[in-house]
Order: sequence, then C-alpha cells, then structure tokens
Amino acid sequence: MWELNRVPHVFEKLKILDMSDSQDLTTIPDFTKLPCLETLNLKGCESLEEVHISIESFFQLYSQFGHPIQICSTKFPDWISQSSEYESMSFKESIESNEYYPTMSLDLPTNVSHNYLGMILCIRSSKSFTSYSVEKTTSDFIWRGEFESDGYKSLMVIVPRSTFCVEDGDDKIILKANRRSKVYGIHLLYKTEEYDSTAVNED
Repeated sequence: MWELNRVPHVFEKLKILDMSDSQDLTTIPDFTKLPCLETLNLKGCESLEEVHISIESFFQLYSQFGHPIQICSTKFPDWISQSSEYESMSFKESIESNEYYPTMSLDLPTNVSHNYLGMILCIRSSKSFTSYSVEKTTSDFIWRGEFESDGYKSLMVIVPRSTFCVEDGDDKIILKANRRSKVYGIHLLYKTEEYDSTAVNED
C-alpha cells in the first residue's frame, strides 16, 4: 500500500496527509519520502497510535524535516508531561471561558542546546480553528502557528530547531493558545534521551 518508491514524484510535494478514522491501519509510509509534509491527521487511528505515537523516535524523525509539522491525533503520548494548568482546570471549564487564554511555561536546562532537535507543542481544542504562539523570555522573537480541523482534537506541533532555536542561557519558553483551548504540555526533543524536561504552569 505504501510503496512510495514506485511513484516518488507524486508524494515528494505532498503537504497534507489525512488518514483519520483508519482504525485498522497499523503502518505508515516512510516519511523521509515526504519532505514537504506539513500536516498529518491521525485522529481515530487507534492501532496506528499504539505503534507510532507512543515512541519518541517517531517525533525525532519529523523534527529533522526543517519545518513545522502539525499532527492531529486522538490522544497525546504518555511521555509528554501535563502542565499544572492543564490539570487544574477541566477541559469543559476552559472551552466555556471567553476570558481564559491558556498559557504555560517550560524551564530550560542550563545546556539546553546540546543535541537539541526541536520541541513538541501539545494543545487540545474544541474549535475548528486553533492558533498558538511560543516565545523565549530572553528575546522578542515570537513564533506563531494555526490549525484548522473539524471538531474536538488533540494537536501536536513539531517545531524544529531551524524554526525556533534555543541557546544556552535561555531560561524559559512560553506557549500560548487561543480561547476555548487547553495547553497540555511542551516536550523538548534531543538526539538522545539525555534530558526529560517537565512542563510547568507559568506563575
């Protein structure tokens, strides 16, 4: 089914791949053959998630594409820590609040840049349109993104180092989302599991 080598020219410019609700799907193509991929919809692919979404190497591969990739899924991997803000307010409360803008921060290790590949931003939303931004406290640079999808979703955004770089001396990054969303967590990606950064709520 996924023999991309036979027609590589068909897939090499592909930006959006929707495999939602393919409940019996257990394997996905070699994504190194899809260098332009920007959006991957895996919502409802329960068997596939058990095989791929649960392993961090899946995301480490994507972080090397050189551009952000958005993955829509049914759930988040267990190894991504929840923010305290996510735990303190129910999803129903957050989506019903018109004044609430989800915000969280992640304290960075001292030598954060060593083997750093990128980060995963995790957001849950009930809206068809979700916007978000990430910034550092040590600079004025703000990176923004947006995602459109029908209905309730768990969104993971892989932001590579080439898009949002962190350096030794950066102490904190801040993730914000639009109303009627919840910020679940941030996870830093490294070539090895040298660090296991934990997301915490911004004071």
